[in-house]
Amino acid sequence: MGVEGSGHHMMQDVLSPLISNDSKTLNINKVDRLNYFLRTLDLPNFFENMPQDEKTRFINKKKFNLEDYLKDLQFKSYEYFYYSPSYPFGLDNRMHAIPSFPLIYNELKIYLNNRFKVIYLNRNLAECTQSILNRQHDNNEIVASRTIFNAHNEILNQLLYIRKSTDLEVFEVDYDKIKNNKDEYKHGLANFLSINSSNILIDNVKDNPKKDVSPNINRFFDIRNLK
Repeated sequence: MGVEGSGHHMMQDVLSPLISNDSKTLNINKVDRLNYFLRTLDLPNFFENMPQDEKTRFINKKKFNLEDYLKDLQFKSYEYFYYSPSYPFGLDNRMHAIPSFPLIYNELKIYLNNRFKVIYLNRNLAECTQSILNRQHDNNEIVASRTIFNAHNEILNQLLYIRKSTDLEVFEVDYDKIKNNKDEYKHGLANFLSINSSNILIDNVKDNPKKDVSPNINRFFDIRNLK
């Protein structure tokens, strides 16, 4: 879990030997109906604000039976499950498009026998904001900054829930630190996930040069002490 631009693609590359093994791992990100069901669990509160096509999708979701769908997927035949929705997700209704880990956890825990491991992706929020602008997922600097700021606060609340209301462990991946501490993170992730370190391609972490961040974005996060 992490705000958009905090390293979801990086972690998918790092864990690619595990994730790409279709016989062992169900990548929920690629199962459209299940992905949509889970990431929109909190959206009933914002139904009236949805675009019409999103309302239609959401109405259809009400016909979705999770237990039956998981049986059709042969859910129990998989050893691992991978899910990595960004905060926010999608390109529409982004102020409300925030996954709810507490709701996702409550929906899936009975099927996964509480076998949850949470990886928290932590990155400089100004850089996350610039990243989503560069990818044209937003086109207004202040709106994008506010969206990432709100998503970050939601994640902090959800992490608090995890620590106070569950016995789940959380492993933090710092976007900048992992580049300079690859061996430490490789072994840390392997131990945390209880997998062989051969399933972690830590060299897939790219040390790309940092891109310039707009002064407006820097200013937004500077005054909130959130750089």
